[in-house]
Amino acid sequence: MSTASSHPATLVLLHGMLCNATVWAPVQAVLPASWRVCVPDLCTQDSVVRMAQDAWGLADGLGQGGPVVLAGFSMGGYVALEMLAQAHQAGAAARVQGLALVATSVAPEPLAKRPFRERLIAGLSRKFEPTLAEFVPMNLGPVGRMNPALVKQVTAMYRDVGPVTAVRQLHALMARSDHRALLASHPLPCTVLCGEDDQILPMPLALENVAAVAGAQLVRVPHCGHMMPLEQPLAVARALRRLVELV
Repeated sequence: MSTASSHPATLVLLHGMLCNATVWAPVQAVLPASWRVCVPDLCTQDSVVRMAQDAWGLADGLGQGGPVVLAGFSMGGYVALEMLAQAHQAGAAARVQGLALVATSVAPEPLAKRPFRERLIAGLSRKFEPTLAEFVPMNLGPVGRMNPALVKQVTAMYRDVGPVTAVRQLHALMARSDHRALLASHPLPCTVLCGEDDQILPMPLALENVAAVAGAQLVRVPHCGHMMPLEQPLAVARALRRLVELV
């Protein structure tokens, strides 16, 4: 992985809500061993702004202030956009050499989604296990739901993260900023990945992402729901390799 800069780029993998670094493990396992990769912990902060600040801190520590390629999965996509905004505000937008939006959206939180968020917050807070029993299948495609090992893996990860963190993350993403104007004015290599069976962030939202970034490329991932890094890690890794080749 290299760029025109004297520093090689650092690939920053940003995980989703109710996830941790393990969601990226199958993707990392098939990326080149020579790549510099970091996976920030997004489970302790109370806002997307703080998540992005901490992610920059980790990336800077690993990459010595050099360029980055950002790959955001679900909630991690909102963090990636905030990282781009923070770099722009610091006069260093060129540090972001590429962007992968994985099962995510560039739009701010729609008002129409607030009732769903509030029901989810109530369920996670008061009836965590029954809520997980509904939420896990919702996040997987038909093929994933038929895979007991995958269902068990996702459920275990959600339990490890727990309801307190999940509720904090939900409040954070509900308050996220709108960075679409920045994306429209700052073209950069961008890959948008969407699972064809994603119920959480379906194809129409992926098409909105493509329209928001000049030159963005859409990758449709078949037999895949929302948990793309776990359901189809090879497809994600291939897309990341193609993106990095552009920078």
